[in-house]
Amino acid sequence: ERQRVAALFDLYEDKISLLEGACVAIYRAMGAEASTKLLIETLYQKGVSMALPSLREGTLIFQAYTPGDDLARSFFGPWEPLANTPVVHPTLYIVPLLAFDNYNHRLGYGKGHYDRYFAGRPQGLKVGWAYTCQRIEGLDPEPHDVPLDIIITG
Repeated sequence: ERQRVAALFDLYEDKISLLEGACVAIYRAMGAEASTKLLIETLYQKGVSMALPSLREGTLIFQAYTPGDDLARSFFGPWEPLANTPVVHPTLYIVPLLAFDNYNHRLGYGKGHYDRYFAGRPQGLKVGWAYTCQRIEGLDPEPHDVPLDIIITG
């Protein structure tokens, strides 16, 4: 995980000021997803604002998040902010995935929430956060799938 965190900051070293005052969408890993624990700690130590994904009435939104905030287990399993937590609009998205290919297509849990969200908001950097072993050949993206801008592995 340290390797991925270092890669993210090395990649954007000259642009790290973009993170100042920005909001980074992050996720709390579950199952086979790449851990974000160290990344969350690092962003928090650097004073970067964060947001977690939430599903509200079937729509993906992002809500403000600070480590230590009260969270609730969602119907689908991930932890998400409480309903009254402010909605925010990130500029950098750290995106969970189960698998990815060489064209930055991702395989998620199959509901298309991130794809619909990104289709309506083309701005913002979409970063896949993955283990190297999650790379596969032959993902067959559907027309509505939105590829990520970059995938950081480690």
